[in-house]
Amino acid sequence: MAEQASARLLRWSIPHQRCITHVQRLGLALLTRNPKTQAGQELRVRVKTITQIANKQQRDEWVNQFLLWCNRWDGFLKERSHLKGTRKWWYTHKSLRRVRALILNALPNLFHYLEDNTIPKDTNGLEGRFSIPPKAGLPTTSWFIQNEKRGLSRILRLSYYQQQKTITFLPLTLLFEVRKLASAVFIDVSGSQS
Repeated sequence: MAEQASARLLRWSIPHQRCITHVQRLGLALLTRNPKTQAGQELRVRVKTITQIANKQQRDEWVNQFLLWCNRWDGFLKERSHLKGTRKWWYTHKSLRRVRALILNALPNLFHYLEDNTIPKDTNGLEGRFSIPPKAGLPTTSWFIQNEKRGLSRILRLSYYQQQKTITFLPLTLLFEVRKLASAVFIDVSGSQS
């Protein structure tokens, strides 16, 4: 019990940086390229500048401008559309409400990179690792994807791995095959076979 409590405390004390690029992309996708409302146009300008924040002063200014936008357009965002003859209704400006909620929910974890220089502000470095050219003649991830699509047989895949002694990663399909083989051999704790 004490280990679980300390693990929970540790988990909540570790800063979790939300990827600013993903917040921006989702926000821009929800706002569309040419928002028709004044509120949408203003919010699009703010969302486009979120990745340019480089210090705490810019962060504070951006957050204040966003909160002012929220206060200014609060009544507009509460507008409802009603279906005639029924009690059914929905919020008229769903996309704007979704972008506002996205940013408000992301704000607590959006700017940790300003406090700690070792934290990246986005996951571009991580995502780029999957497209890095291979080292020492190892195949790229795209090679695996192409050959999986071509239907490279299991035997050919295994023979390839036997030839390449230095390979350190496996395609997902082979991992699933290994998992199936392992589950056929091992029996779980409850006594039923997996």
